[in-house]
Amino acid sequence: MVIDEDLEHRVIDAMGLPIIEIDVGGSFHTGDLAANDSLAFRRQLDAVRIIYANRQAIMMMGACSLTELIGPYGRFWPDNSLDVLQADLEALSRGAVFKAETILKRADGGLLSVIYSSWSVPHATPPGRRFASLTDIGDRARSEEAIGRLQSDLAHVGRLSLMGELVASIAHEVSQPLLAVVANAQAGLRWLNRPEPNLTELKAALETIVTGGRRATDVITNLRAMSRNQPPTFAPIATNHLIEEAILLLRHEMERHQSSIRLNLPQEPVFAMGDRTQIQQVIVNLVMNAAQAMSNGYCWRRTLSVRAFLDRMTNMVVFEVEDTGPGISQPIQDQLFESFFTTKTDGIGLGLGICRSIVEAHGGEIKVRSRPSLGATFSFTIPSAAGR
Repeated sequence: MVIDEDLEHRVIDAMGLPIIEIDVGGSFHTGDLAANDSLAFRRQLDAVRIIYANRQAIMMMGACSLTELIGPYGRFWPDNSLDVLQADLEALSRGAVFKAETILKRADGGLLSVIYSSWSVPHATPPGRRFASLTDIGDRARSEEAIGRLQSDLAHVGRLSLMGELVASIAHEVSQPLLAVVANAQAGLRWLNRPEPNLTELKAALETIVTGGRRATDVITNLRAMSRNQPPTFAPIATNHLIEEAILLLRHEMERHQSSIRLNLPQEPVFAMGDRTQIQQVIVNLVMNAAQAMSNGYCWRRTLSVRAFLDRMTNMVVFEVEDTGPGISQPIQDQLFESFFTTKTDGIGLGLGICRSIVEAHGGEIKVRSRPSLGATFSFTIPSAAGR
């Protein structure tokens, strides 16, 4: 079938999609394609040329005229997209339709994210002609990137909000070990300045100073990590240590709400796979919410239970925070994880929504179960590091 190029070009021009026409060349054989060698493959691309493009394609590719596009095809393909072009040319040998997402280089030097679709005209003369349509997905990619930044920023806002609520607790936790350090240092000096220095008591004082200093450092390190707006870093996390650190931060907050904490942690080491700071943020949020609920609910018994265990059936680490508060009605349960929904008079409704985003980004699930007057249990799952 001999192609009437004028008719063909009029059809391409009339189409709404950006379309380019490629001549692969009669001497190009897909069996000779160089595998995993971009330089060799680029030399083979000399025979592949753009011979036509409609107005939409010219504009999308950042060119001022058709003349700018006509010529070697390889110049529009960055190295990290060559595998897509190679797969396209292999599809040509089978007469198959090809479709993939890729990145092209524009005539003006910019980069273009597209859905690239190509096809051939069967039994055409001359052979080796192929057409490609381009669908710009840059807007979608930019939207997804913006959404990712927004989620990160909201998580950061949540951490800063938590920090504001924890200022008194943190000040209390840091001041206690620092006061102990000063007291033990003074005692150590007294033991040392005696006519006969008591080295045993001095050693004990110094060991207490080291313990207090480490405790203060741990609190400050945890605070700094929570305040940073950094991309998540996934790594194995010791579950018990993570929970104990969170409870250490909240101990004074529990005292303020006259609540006690009961820990039920696995005896064998259990490791979750995730971002330490973000998972700890979820735990702190849930524990603080539970303490506030018991405080506001006029409960005679204010006991908060924190549990963690490995579900071997699903290979997920399960975290649970259970309170003895007033419970949550079903209509409120249905809205709890929605952004900006809150039952607190001074709340902004971001905490639980951020918790859900963090947990789901880790591949887990967060949920609540409750009956009025019988407390509430929030639970969430994080993949086990043993399964990765």
